[in-house]
Amino acid sequence: CNQGAGGAQYRTALDRWLAATHPEIARVWLSTGNTVDAADDSIENPESMLRKLRDIPYRAIAVGDGELEQLSLDRLVAMQREEKVPLLSSHLYDRDAMAPLFPSELTLDLAGGKWVVLALGPDRRDWQQTLAGHGAIVTVDPVSAIAARVDSAKASGEHVVLLSNLPQADVDRLTQRITGIDLICATDGATSFETVHNMNGTSSLWLGISGLHLGRVAIGDNGRV
Repeated sequence: CNQGAGGAQYRTALDRWLAATHPEIARVWLSTGNTVDAADDSIENPESMLRKLRDIPYRAIAVGDGELEQLSLDRLVAMQREEKVPLLSSHLYDRDAMAPLFPSELTLDLAGGKWVVLALGPDRRDWQQTLAGHGAIVTVDPVSAIAARVDSAKASGEHVVLLSNLPQADVDRLTQRITGIDLICATDGATSFETVHNMNGTSSLWLGISGLHLGRVAIGDNGRV
């Protein structure tokens, strides 16, 4: 999983190299969001960046503040629906319909069984946008957005990975309130660890900001991180 804007072409070459040299290793590319980031001076066209990640292929790209700031909401929706860019968000809702605006989860068949991928960005209580054909688009509380789905996944024997661009303090609070997440791939500021980090008993991988890091997590045949 990765965060950030830089290196889409490099990642394409890396994926080809891995396929050629280690064909026995299955790969799943995921992004924690802020894939297009206003703070990154080297960013190319944001739409082009998302298309390149789609074509690698990334299976899920969390919607973060970077995407919302660099691309209009209607353009993001169009790219997800018409161009099959795999945008994912468990916390952006059509308030009137009380339904997620983007796909809120992805299920993958990986080592050890099924993995449910969820995605969270910050809950901006004062943030609201309008979108043709929808009610007001709002963010919802991160814990409320995923708690029931995590519980149902664990009851069904599924594993859960969370893509997060929440502030680190919010991830800390979330892991105190929700158990059952197998892995959090997260970005917030400059926080990064080279290996999986334990946060309140939950495995987490912190990936810095603006594409400075690619993270790698090995999943065993038993589904363990």
